Amino acid sequence: MTLHYYLRNILIGVLCLVAIGYKLLNSPDDLKHQLMLSHAIISSLLFPFSKLTVETMALKFTTKDFWHRGLFKEDIGKNGLYAIFWVFCFYFAIPLSIVFLLIVKKTTRQSWSVFAMPVKYLTVN
Repeated sequence: MTLHYYLRNILIGVLCLVAIGYKLLNSPDDLKHQLMLSHAIISSLLFPFSKLTVETMALKFTTKDFWHRGLFKEDIGKNGLYAIFWVFCFYFAIPLSIVFLLIVKKTTRQSWSVFAMPVKYLTVN
């Protein structure tokens, strides 16, 4: 993962955080909304790791060409699939980030640094 990838994808996580934060403004004393906000803060920071984990696992079993033809070709209908994918990655950011750490540990035994990972393992365009 590069710093550019992280910064580009954290914006989607921040947008989800803003949506949940707006809901909290309507009822700031509700415990359920406060718990949702705390989960959203953590998930917004971990969203890029979650997204990269899902992309890496999907590309392990398929090819890039599979994701650009047929049902997944670039058209107006694919925007809904992107939204579902982003919400899935945001909601499951915490457990998927743990999986990401396991992938990092397996692929780079010398370092836990995410930004020091070999590009060939985690490069997704």
